[in-house]
Amino acid sequence: MPASDADATDESTSATEAAPAARAHRVSALEGVVTFTMKAVRPPRVKTTNDANGFPRSTIEVDLSDKHSIACNVTWGGARAGVVAVREGAVDLGEGEKAEAPVVDITAVQGRAVVWTTTTIKNAKGEAVGTRDVAVAVRPRYSLYCRSTRPEESARFRSFIEETLAGPTLDPPDAATPRRVILYKITRNGKPIGYDERALYDEPDGTWRTYNRAAMVVALDKGGAAGVDFIASSSANKKGEELSYDCDHMIDGEMVETFHLKRDGARGYTLHGRTYGKVLDTKLATKGPLFATETPAWEALLQKVKSGKAREARFSIFQQSKASAIPVVVRRRSQSELSYVEANDDMTLTLDESGPARWQGPEEFVVERIYVGGGK
Repeated sequence: MPASDADATDESTSATEAAPAARAHRVSALEGVVTFTMKAVRPPRVKTTNDANGFPRSTIEVDLSDKHSIACNVTWGGARAGVVAVREGAVDLGEGEKAEAPVVDITAVQGRAVVWTTTTIKNAKGEAVGTRDVAVAVRPRYSLYCRSTRPEESARFRSFIEETLAGPTLDPPDAATPRRVILYKITRNGKPIGYDERALYDEPDGTWRTYNRAAMVVALDKGGAAGVDFIASSSANKKGEELSYDCDHMIDGEMVETFHLKRDGARGYTLHGRTYGKVLDTKLATKGPLFATETPAWEALLQKVKSGKAREARFSIFQQSKASAIPVVVRRRSQSELSYVEANDDMTLTLDESGPARWQGPEEFVVERIYVGGGK
C-alpha cells in the first residue's frame, strides 16, 4: 500500500456546525498492518515513510478540538519506551530551554503497559514556559507514542490514548495469544518510575517462552532524566529448567549490556555477549540446570512454600546484573509473604492466588503488580 497523507476514512456522516464535535475515524498505519479508531474533530492526517532499516513508520496529526492538535507516531515492533518517553518530552525546545525530569505514571490498557509522562519546560531563567504530556504504548508488533503541549487538556489526551488502544485491528491477526501477561509498576520512594511486563507463551514443542520488557524514566542529579530499557526472552521446559535466555539493556538508547545464554549439556551453559564494554565468551559451570522464573513451575514452587507444604525452596538462576549463576533461597515469612534471597539480597515477596503481587527489596524500589490475565 503506498504511503499517503490522507490514509484515514470517516465513519460518521453527520453534519457539523460551529465548533465540530469529535467523531470516530478509522486510521490505517504502517501500510495497513495496524488500524486504529481515533476520535477527532476531522480525519487524522497520516504520512507513512520507511525508517533507516526499511520498516514502515507512520506519523499521525490528530485534532482533538479546533484548538488542540497532538502528534502521534506508530513504529514497527517494540520501541524503547524509556528513551522514547524522555525524548518526546524534550523535542522542539527553544533556545536556552531545558526539560525537567518528568512526572511518570504507569497504567494497563488491554492488558499491556502505557507509560505516561508530564514534563515541565523551563527557560534560561528557570521559569516554567511549557508542559509536554507524552504517552508511550509498546505492543508486540507495533508501538504508538503521542505528544500534547496543552496541560489543560491532559484528561482529554489520556482518554484519547485509552480509546485508541482499546481495539486496534492487526493485519494479519496475531498468530499466538499469550497464556498470561503480568504487569508490574516500579516505584522509587513511592513515586512511579517505570514498569516490568512479562508475557508467557506455550510453544508448539511443549516448552514455555517468556518475553520480558521493562522501562524506567530515571531523574538525574544534573537535571533532566535518562530512559532505561530492558528487553529479554527466555525458554524453559515443563520442569522450569532454563533452556535459553537473551537480553538487551539500554540507557538513553545506547546498548550497555547484551547476553545470550544457552544450555549446554546437563550441567552447564554457554554465555556470550558484553557488559559495559567487557566481552563475555564463557561457560557457566552449574551443579544442575538453572531455574527459569515467571514460569508455572516456578510459581508452583513458591505457592508450595507459602502454603507450608515445603519448608523452603532452593535453586539457582541466571542474574543478568552479575552475568553469572546465583543461588536463591525462598522461605515463608507470613501467610502471604515470603523471604526471597538472591545471593545476599533479601527481598520480601507478597504472594496471592494469582502469583507474585509485590516485591520489596532493601533499597527504595518497590515492584507492584497492577495487572494479571490474558493480554493482546
